[in-house]
Amino acid sequence: MTTTPSPTTAGAAAFALATNTSVASTEESAVPSPTTTGAAAFALATNTSVASTEESAVPLIGCHVTTITGVRLRESPSIISQTLVGIDTNTTLQANAVGQGWYRVIYGDLQGWIREDLVIANGNCS
Repeated sequence: MTTTPSPTTAGAAAFALATNTSVASTEESAVPSPTTTGAAAFALATNTSVASTEESAVPLIGCHVTTITGVRLRESPSIISQTLVGIDTNTTLQANAVGQGWYRVIYGDLQGWIREDLVIANGNCS
């Protein structure tokens, strides 16, 4: 039997009721709240960390990537992260880090993240 959260139930308690779990089993109550959005909400919902991708990224020197399709330069390494700008097919960019399926690249005055599967890497990229 699943208990439906009441309109006055909020945060971790509501999530625990809705998913039939205890608050303690939700990673120290780290659950999406109604105000959690974007990459943070995705990270909480999938038990991943955007910050850990950025922190674990391997610095690169002498790496360039060329887009194989139109891509979105994102603020963080997440498909739900804010798009900074769209980049055309066949654009070559300097990559300065790689981590968990994402390259951190420089595009004009911007620095952001592009999915690894949407580019061809050239140079010292691993």
